[in-house]
Amino acid sequence: MDRRYEEAGIRLDFANLRTVPSLPILKVRRQPLSDDTLPALLAAWRDLRDTDTNLYFTIGLALHAGLRSSEIDAATTAWIEQSGANVKVVVKDRPDEGFYAKGGTKDDSWLAGLVLDDQFAFDLLELKESGYVNIIDLRPQSREWFFGHTVNAWVRQFIPRELDRKGLHRLRGMYADAIKLKFEAQILASRAGINAARLALNHNTAAVTLQHYLTS
Repeated sequence: MDRRYEEAGIRLDFANLRTVPSLPILKVRRQPLSDDTLPALLAAWRDLRDTDTNLYFTIGLALHAGLRSSEIDAATTAWIEQSGANVKVVVKDRPDEGFYAKGGTKDDSWLAGLVLDDQFAFDLLELKESGYVNIIDLRPQSREWFFGHTVNAWVRQFIPRELDRKGLHRLRGMYADAIKLKFEAQILASRAGINAARLALNHNTAAVTLQHYLTS
C-alpha cells in the first residue's frame, strides 16, 4: 500500500479484504526542495549564532522545534523543558501578553516541541540558565517588520516565494518531515508487530489483541 494512505489516516487490512476499495487520489501539496537546500540553509543558520541571535533563535524554533511565528514571538525560557536527554519547547498560554496556545496547551505529549538539533537544544538550556525571560528580544524593532520582512527575507534565500509562499512557516513543515523521518521506522515496526500478533491469534481487530493479550 502507498504509505501516503496510511499517513492520511486510511487504514487497510489486506489480510481480511474481500473487495478492492475505491481509494481517493492523494496529492503532495508542497513542492519538494532540492537536495542541497537544507544543507545550505542549515550552514547559514548556524552562522547566525554569532551574528544575529534573534534570527538564530527564530529560525531554530521553527526548524528544530516546529513553532509558529506567533509562538516564537511569545516564547519564554519557561517553556524550555528538559527530560533526560530530551529538550522540548512546550507552548503555554501567556494571558498577561494576550497569547493563548493554538488548540489549547498540549504539554502532555512527549513529542510536543521536541528539539531535534543537539547544539540548539544546548543553546536553549544555556539561555534559560542565564536568566533571560524572552527567547527573542525584538526591542526596539517592530514585530511585524521582523517576522513579515526580516525573517521571511532570510528564508527566501533558500526557499523562494515561487516555490513556497509561506516563508518561515515552511520551516515548520520541514520540522514535521524530520520528525516523520526520525520516528516512522519504529512506529511502523511497532504497528507491524501488533498486526502480526493479531493475525497469529486470529483476531478480527487489533484492539482485542492490544487490550487483552499484549503486555509490551
